[in-house]
Amino acid sequence: MGEDWRARVLYEIEPTPAEDQAVQEDARALENAVEAFLEEKGWTGEARVEGSLAKGTYLAGDADMDCFVAFPPDVDRAELERRARAMGGILPDAVVAYAEHPYAEGTWRGQDTEIVPCYDLDDASQLKSAVDRTRFHTNYVNERLDDGTRRETRLSKAFLRGVEVYGAEESVLGFSGYLAELLVLGLGGFEDVLAWAREGFPHPLEPGPEAQRRFEEDPLVVVDPVDPTRNAAAAVARSSLVRLREAAAAFWADPGPRFFGDPPQPRLEPEEAHDRCQARGTRPLAVEIPTPDEELADPVHAQLRRALTLAVEEIERKQVPVAASALHVETDDEGRPETGWLLVEAEEQPLQEPLLHEGPPVHVGDHADSFRESWEDEPRAAGPVFEEDGHLFVRIEREAVSLMTIVEPHLRGAKAGKVVDRAIEDDAVLALEGPQAVARAPEEPLGRLLDRRPPWERASQ
Repeated sequence: MGEDWRARVLYEIEPTPAEDQAVQEDARALENAVEAFLEEKGWTGEARVEGSLAKGTYLAGDADMDCFVAFPPDVDRAELERRARAMGGILPDAVVAYAEHPYAEGTWRGQDTEIVPCYDLDDASQLKSAVDRTRFHTNYVNERLDDGTRRETRLSKAFLRGVEVYGAEESVLGFSGYLAELLVLGLGGFEDVLAWAREGFPHPLEPGPEAQRRFEEDPLVVVDPVDPTRNAAAAVARSSLVRLREAAAAFWADPGPRFFGDPPQPRLEPEEAHDRCQARGTRPLAVEIPTPDEELADPVHAQLRRALTLAVEEIERKQVPVAASALHVETDDEGRPETGWLLVEAEEQPLQEPLLHEGPPVHVGDHADSFRESWEDEPRAAGPVFEEDGHLFVRIEREAVSLMTIVEPHLRGAKAGKVVDRAIEDDAVLALEGPQAVARAPEEPLGRLLDRRPPWERASQ
């Protein structure tokens, strides 16, 4: 594999000395501001910026400030939450967000910033909350990375970002920064990570039989060395593994910088989207779900994904093949979700054809006779009962001849989550298909639905 691409990519993704000095100074200033606030309040605690900035693995122009404030273990959970809300006042534009407990989100000197309370523990086995691991993660990685493996980690992170599988949040379900660091430490370097992906993801850090049993439902297992009860790859969806394996194979065949940048997002205007569906013989469905009063995008993404899965399963249960699906969350200027979109592209022709209804095996005499009799004069039958592969079948006329009439009633009773359920109860959900769907759906998610090119091919355009 040629190496011409490496120098070009590293030039783009490694922070310059001036940038690194500036962000490190900003981090120290944030730590000082937090500790001054603690002193003012009379609280004992230590502020420390963690994450990729503290480990020297952040990408140029992307140095988020994740400041963890460690309090003594005897501070109870209610008091910890009260302090979390109070520390939001350190950031001029802070909002209080919620994970296992509250934390402050905002900006510090132009950088996205989080101030997160945790406990000051001597050992990871004493964890009192999930975020307590973070300080141990930083220590673990810093004790093992050197300048060379930091460079390999940056290449790995940039590649994951470029092929759109970087991030453990609900909108991505991909590889976290910490997981990328573990893979480099466990496998050796960027090209080793790609070779591992091409080979089908054998366990890079042998989990052992106990961990395999514990995490048997997860598509990928990388045991967290800081906390062996945790799978560091738990967020990674199967679709992200498929994408990474395809990307690794494509890179191996033709390496280049196009795999490492921010690929342009496909956008399709309604007329072009309609023409594509016509040419493919498919029909688009767009379901618009308002998400008012929601503060965080992650829970909304999770509920919309469940709703989309339920919709796709019901369409396919009605014997209509689904070609593609996508979800999208529109947010306001402060990142709060405003509207969710479920998008589906399904084959057109099956909607015009009768459903195939399967009956009992032919050899089950009484049941077979009853099936024949029940459908003999049934008005919905589109033809006689017939035998195939030892079973009885009958074709019946469809009651639902559109995607909307398949999906809407199913979502109404499916309990996809409070956001979707509330919108349905308020009659606020709008489902459209065909030309109306492409006319209303946002151009970017519509482009993701109908443009089949992977990110590295879009980057070549």
